Amino acid sequence: HWVIPTPKKSEWNGDYLDFPKSLTFDFRSFEKHAEFLKTRLKTGLDIDFNQTSNNIEVQITEDGSFSKDAYTIEIKNKKVFIKASAYSGLFYAIGSLHQILVHSQSEGNGIPLLRIEDSPRFEHRGFMIDLSRNFFPKKKLLQILDYMAYYKLNVLDARLSDDEGWRIEIPGLEELTKIGSNRGYTKNEKDRLFPMYGSGSGKKDSQGNGYLSRSDFTEILRAAKKRNIRVVPQVSFPSHARAAVIAMKVRYENLLENSLDKKMICTNPDLIVHRGKQEEYCAGYIAKIFENLGGEVIYYGKPHQEIYKMCFNFICPRNERKHTFQCSSFRKRLQMGSSMRILSS
Repeated sequence: HWVIPTPKKSEWNGDYLDFPKSLTFDFRSFEKHAEFLKTRLKTGLDIDFNQTSNNIEVQITEDGSFSKDAYTIEIKNKKVFIKASAYSGLFYAIGSLHQILVHSQSEGNGIPLLRIEDSPRFEHRGFMIDLSRNFFPKKKLLQILDYMAYYKLNVLDARLSDDEGWRIEIPGLEELTKIGSNRGYTKNEKDRLFPMYGSGSGKKDSQGNGYLSRSDFTEILRAAKKRNIRVVPQVSFPSHARAAVIAMKVRYENLLENSLDKKMICTNPDLIVHRGKQEEYCAGYIAKIFENLGGEVIYYGKPHQEIYKMCFNFICPRNERKHTFQCSSFRKRLQMGSSMRILSS
């Protein structure tokens, strides 16, 4: 086979077409995607896209009878015919054509005259990466997206928080990344988390340290969309939330050092979360992911009212908690966005 994953149906009559020096394209209704798809197709190929002589024409047709991820490729003499109903199907078709051309160039036998009919066998074809325990920067994640696209995977589950690290920037809650995204030697965890998973105990940079800025994550989302990949940012709370809890305890203690009253800290939302948004911490950081980054957050754990109580049990002194939960205006701020999907255990 010239294509991975193996297409549903592939027919080859045993003949080859001489490898072209140039390709020309007719994208028709998919013209707005032309530049990105041509750039991907040219990767690793010694082919010109501008010559008009000794070329093969790629004709792309929109066919509404196909499912959104389905496509066909038919290679005939001097022409390649591609059919798809949506961008996702066209993207997979271009990926398959790229594999055919790369293998043909390497083998030196020419391009096989074949017909492919293909569509994914499963709607959800995912890859999960746990950034909280072992962090990888934007550059590596963009590389992973390219590998996922090669194998026609369409869901990236990115775990952004756990006991061992917090990996996403939340404006106004700098402690989450200043404290929660770093591991190393510390006496009291007021400057970083304890070393875990064999990282953070020495002077060398490790996968225990780092986080994604808002701009980093936005770039990742845009790159994923072009590759027909849905990014699912995963935030775990209240279980597996030690990194966030430690970070917020430091925030609370810093406010105390600024001579603020304990009761005021626990009852004034402006001091616990991003000023101006006035959202309670637990609901606030999840809402900010929706607002600023997009995607989907999957929550595994207790009902949401338990999240709020658990959060403030860690942050606020016991004798001050009642002031927070007796405040109706504060409780109103605790309402979660309807876009959250809660999977209660």
